[in-house]
Amino acid sequence: MSHHPLNLRLWAEALLAFAILIATVIAGPVKAAPLEQVMATIFTVHTADDEDRFLGSAFLWGTGEVAVTNAHVVGNATEVRLKDATGHEEIATVIASDPTRDVAVISVKPGRVGLIPSTDAPRLGAEVWAFGAPLGIAFTVTEGRISALHRQVEAAVPLRMIQHDAAVNPGSSGGP
Repeated sequence: MSHHPLNLRLWAEALLAFAILIATVIAGPVKAAPLEQVMATIFTVHTADDEDRFLGSAFLWGTGEVAVTNAHVVGNATEVRLKDATGHEEIATVIASDPTRDVAVISVKPGRVGLIPSTDAPRLGAEVWAFGAPLGIAFTVTEGRISALHRQVEAAVPLRMIQHDAAVNPGSSGGP
């Protein structure tokens, strides 16, 4: 795990937020936020070099100072290029990565509000959406239903997942 000393607090908050996100935002709709508002918080993640290679998806979190993605999306990169649905691009710094929980936090330019988890507990059969760039097709949303709660994938990692059937393909990684 690596971190920028000035952003340790943000990293810790974002890691906690990601755990909450797994249990709420992915498990159900973002309360009182139309799909278009959620889509406005999504990024495609690319290499920050001249190759501009597509890596996956990310989303703006909380007060808008960080974006969250999967650790396997950013790999060992210290910087990535984020692109939003309006065409805005920025080079952003990867401030933390936890490969065990597959979460990474990226420092972004503030100015927009990100996703905030729902306070509603997830329930079987609830409608869910997956946002991202499946198969490189940017800014896509798929719909599904929660089919199981409290799935633990690895015994050594106490993180309960929610199983759903919303379509998720390569490139969706990192999106909510």
